[in-house]
Amino acid sequence: MKASCSFNIFILVIFLLTPLDLFSKIIVEKNCTIQENENYIIQRISYVDVSPDGKKFLLSDVQCGIIGQFNFYNGNIINYKTPSRDLCDLLALSGTKPMKTYDRDDYKYLTIQSAGEFNPQFKDESYLKNIINNSFSISKYYKDGIISLASLNVPKVSPALDAIHLEPAAEFFCFDNNLNNKKVLPLLQMSKDVPPCPTSYSFCFFKDNYYITSFDFSRYNRQKKYDSLPVLAVYDSKVNFIKIKRYIPYLYEYSKLGYRLTGPSLLLATDNEDLYSTHSCVDYIDFLNKSYHLQLKGLPYSNLENFNKLIDYCKKKESLQLEINELCSLLPLWIRNLIPIGKQIGVLSQKYTVKDNEYLTKEFYLQLYKKSGELIKQDTISNINNNGNLEYVTYNNKMKKLMLFRKDEKKGWTMEVAKWE
Repeated sequence: MKASCSFNIFILVIFLLTPLDLFSKIIVEKNCTIQENENYIIQRISYVDVSPDGKKFLLSDVQCGIIGQFNFYNGNIINYKTPSRDLCDLLALSGTKPMKTYDRDDYKYLTIQSAGEFNPQFKDESYLKNIINNSFSISKYYKDGIISLASLNVPKVSPALDAIHLEPAAEFFCFDNNLNNKKVLPLLQMSKDVPPCPTSYSFCFFKDNYYITSFDFSRYNRQKKYDSLPVLAVYDSKVNFIKIKRYIPYLYEYSKLGYRLTGPSLLLATDNEDLYSTHSCVDYIDFLNKSYHLQLKGLPYSNLENFNKLIDYCKKKESLQLEINELCSLLPLWIRNLIPIGKQIGVLSQKYTVKDNEYLTKEFYLQLYKKSGELIKQDTISNINNNGNLEYVTYNNKMKKLMLFRKDEKKGWTMEVAKWE
C-alpha cells in the first residue's frame, strides 16, 4: 500500500513538472474527399486560402495551374478556372506594356488573333498548345473577390513590327467570387537590380501594399558574380514598385544555396497585424514590419551546422545545381509553411532522410509560437496514414480547425479536418 502510494505521488510529480504542451494532440474529426473531375486533376497543392467566413477555400496548384474553389464542409468543387489563352488577350487588351528588357526597345503585347496576322504559326492550334503555357501560381480572397498571380507566355511585337517574341510575364488578375474575369493589375518594372520579368511564386497584402516574392536565377550568368539576390519586393495598392524589401539571407549567399535552389524558398504570411517570412532551410522567422527575429526551438535537428559542409561539398562540384537528394542529405530540415493561427504563428517543418540515394519523409513537426518567441506547443504528424501522404497543412481561423491535405494514388485527395488541443 505504501509502495503504491509512493508510485502515485511520483506519477503526480512527473505530471506537474511536465509541460502540458507535451500532451497536446491533433484529433481528426472528419475526412472530406476533395472532388476532382476529368478536366480538373489536382497534381500538387502549393497554397490554400480560406474565405473570410470560413465556408470555402481556394486551392492553388502551380503544376496544373488551375484555381479551384471548394466547400469547406464536404470538399466539393464550387467552381474552378483554367489558365486559358484568353488571359493573354486580357493582358494585351488592358493596354499593359511589356517590361523593358536589358537590351531591347519597348515592345507591345498582342492578342493571339493579332499575333496570327504577323505570324501564321499563331493560327496553328498545335503550335499554340506547345508555346502558350499559362499558369495561376497562387490565388487569394481579397475584398469582394479573388485575386490571382499568374505566369503567362504572351506574344509581343517589336516597335518596327518586324518580329514577334514570346514574353514571360507575371501579372495579377482579379475575379469575382464566381471566378469571372474583372480586370488585370499589371506588375510594373521593379528596378535595374531586379529582373524585368521575375519568377513570382507568392504574395501577401499588408497595410494596403503588395509584398511579392521574386527569384532571378539568371543573375549570376548575366553579371558573372555572386551577390545577394533580391527575393521580396513591395508595391503600392496600384501595383507600382516601391522598393526591394528582402534579399537572400547571409547563409544562402555565403553557401551559394540561393543560386542552387530551383524553386521558391521564401515563405510569407500575415494575420493583418504583422507580416512575417522565413526561408525553407533556416531556423528563424522574420517580422518584416518590426525588424525582429523569432528563433525556432524544440525541433529535433538544425541545419545551421551543416551550411559549412554544404560549402565544402559544393566546391567539389562544377555545377551550381544540386540533386534534391544531395541537398536533403546536407540540409534535412525544411520549413514548409507559416500558418497564422489567431494572433499566434504556426510553423510546419519537415525532416528528410536520405536512403539508397532517395529522399524520404517519415514525419512533420507542427509548432505553435507566441509572437514573443515562446513555444506554446508542438506535435508530430505522420507523413503517411490511410488517407495517403501529407502534402499541405493550414488553419481555418473562423472554424478554429486544422486542415490537413493528403494524397493517395488510388483514393485521390482527402482533407482531414482536425482540432488541435
